[in-house]
Amino acid sequence: MKNKFQMMNIAFVLSSTGLLFGITANILRDTPTLIPIEVFLLLANMVLIFILERTKMPFSGLLF
Repeated sequence: MKNKFQMMNIAFVLSSTGLLFGITANILRDTPTLIPIEVFLLLANMVLIFILERTKMPFSGLLF
């Protein structure tokens, strides 16, 4: 069970890193249209990380 939580944490960290890279790339390219979407996805990522760390409930087979 611990490995599944570690895999989810790694997935959240990698997706957050990708979103931060996308936001900075859009700022540097001066294309502000996608920035609000990426900020929303980044905030959703942070909420999911918080929920996962707070509850630590076992998966019921929905994800794996």
